[in-house]
Amino acid sequence: YLEDGKGEYKLVGRYLDVLEDSRNALDINYVSSPSFNFNFHPNPFEIFRIYKTNSTYWFRLTLKNKSEKVDHWVLEIFDSHIDTLEIYIPFEKGKFKKFQTGDQENFNSREYKHKNFAFGIALKKEEEKTIYIKVKSSHPVAMMGVVRSPQRFVHYSTSEYFLLALFYGLLISMAAYNLFLFITVKDVAYFFYVLYSLSFGLYSISLDGTGYHFLWSNSPYINNYIRDFALLFISINGLLYTRYFLTTYKIIPSIDVVIWVVILLRFLVFIAGFTFVPELRTLPYLDIVPLFLAFLSGIFCLVKGYMPARFFILGFTLLFSGFFINTLESTNLVNSNIFTVYSINFGIVSDMFLLSFALADRIKNLVKQKEKAHAETIQHLKESEKLKEKIQSELEEIVQHRTNELKEKNKQLDLFVYKASHDIRTPLSSIIESANKSLASTTDEVARHYLEHILKSTARLDLILGDMLSLSQMKGAQLSISKIDFEEILKEILDSLQHTPNFKHMQFNIEVDNTVAFYSDKKVLYSVLQNLTENAIKYSDPGKDNPYLKITIKQTNEKALLQFEDNGLGIGKEHHSKIFDMFYKVNENSNGTGLGLYLVKMTIEKLGGTISIDGEAGKGTVFSIELKNMTESVPA
Repeated sequence: YLEDGKGEYKLVGRYLDVLEDSRNALDINYVSSPSFNFNFHPNPFEIFRIYKTNSTYWFRLTLKNKSEKVDHWVLEIFDSHIDTLEIYIPFEKGKFKKFQTGDQENFNSREYKHKNFAFGIALKKEEEKTIYIKVKSSHPVAMMGVVRSPQRFVHYSTSEYFLLALFYGLLISMAAYNLFLFITVKDVAYFFYVLYSLSFGLYSISLDGTGYHFLWSNSPYINNYIRDFALLFISINGLLYTRYFLTTYKIIPSIDVVIWVVILLRFLVFIAGFTFVPELRTLPYLDIVPLFLAFLSGIFCLVKGYMPARFFILGFTLLFSGFFINTLESTNLVNSNIFTVYSINFGIVSDMFLLSFALADRIKNLVKQKEKAHAETIQHLKESEKLKEKIQSELEEIVQHRTNELKEKNKQLDLFVYKASHDIRTPLSSIIESANKSLASTTDEVARHYLEHILKSTARLDLILGDMLSLSQMKGAQLSISKIDFEEILKEILDSLQHTPNFKHMQFNIEVDNTVAFYSDKKVLYSVLQNLTENAIKYSDPGKDNPYLKITIKQTNEKALLQFEDNGLGIGKEHHSKIFDMFYKVNENSNGTGLGLYLVKMTIEKLGGTISIDGEAGKGTVFSIELKNMTESVPA
């Protein structure tokens, strides 16, 4: 009886009779005939589950309107996955108005554009109608429904859609937020969390009918496959999220192997369900296995000391609780209400929230580990710095000690070279003098030959000793700074070299810019200028008509630039990098010692300057010198 004050009547127990048509041969005329009255049996359950997919089921519902206010009621069938659903409502004696729908029909063909199957029933006061419901489906479904007043239907539908919108809004928000975190921190666990969340969202919209309502309303064939794909994605993405979140490949490698095996098996079962073994598509609780493996993995990792697994375990516990309550409701062990009907949705939201907290806790744990590692690194660096300073100090002491030893040894060596050269020159001079006298007083050609050879060798030895003495004196000399007059020094040098071979054939061009005072050691500088001038005369090219030496000097407040340019024999470019080395000679047959230019370079460096060479063999040579302008205040 439909009465005032009661806006809702559940289709349970004595209100709903059921008939199984195992031959699929009956129609409305047979089942509504008086002879078929006794073939219907009362429904013993609050929810009648249809598992025999080869049979057609007929349900009979008798309604009588006792309401003074309501003359139109709404019959709502909850299970949106029924393939074919036919409603027969009497409108004349012996005649029925047929409404056909189902998830294989176009959504827009429904009388009420609602995610569930809804039908309007007109009932005047005291009017009684017997309604027949025909159900045929290729997979297990549930016959559960309610008769509502229009006001109650609108109120309940609005509240239900609001809660579903809130559910999906939370799911999408968490997925979007964690997608942003994945893009930011590049942690693949966030990526699989997003896929896992969206997989549950896809499963939910396929389960409650909102997907068919809003997304693929014109493609009912999708209803046959979307749930299977959603469950596959839940299993695979859930296990991959578990693997990367718990890092099972590091903590428990054996569990990691099991995860990959289960992923492979679940994929093979999915393929088999659509090809060889269709029964696998309806296998109950198949996807509990991957989720339970994820739950166990969390427990094992927590036992191993991985603390972020706490929220992970709690999230899966609430998810399983939602599935458990839904199972109890499906088996009629608990009453059906909005909490039990949507217990899976509540479990999913709780699981997603807690898994999101688990990711945050994981990041927090990683930050702590990073901070700890950073602190340890800083401590190691401090210890390393102290060790470095200690080693550096010890090395500096060793280097200083060795440097002092080397200086002392060099000083002793220079002193030895100086004394040896000086002491050797005295008897050497006597030998040269005696040889000259003997050569002048003898007419024996053999004796004269040997005497000339002695004089040549002793002269060469005397030249070497002279350069070595000059080198030793230069190293030990203390600079005496005074104002330099380059023109005066060069005049003295040229006067002293007048009797040098080739001097008379040379042209000398001297240009000195002395507008700025220049200070240096006159004695040391004299030896440099003399050496370079003498070399230009000595290695002039006799085959040229106008051999010359051009000396250009420019003085500034900071330095003096000297250039000695000649057109003599020249020095090949291959010798330029070695010409200032000790004992290096361009021509091995030369009478020189190989110390001249080395001595020039050492002397210039002592004066705080540099020297470079340019030119080519046969075209002349250019020596460029840069000297620091010292002051009289510079200590000697």
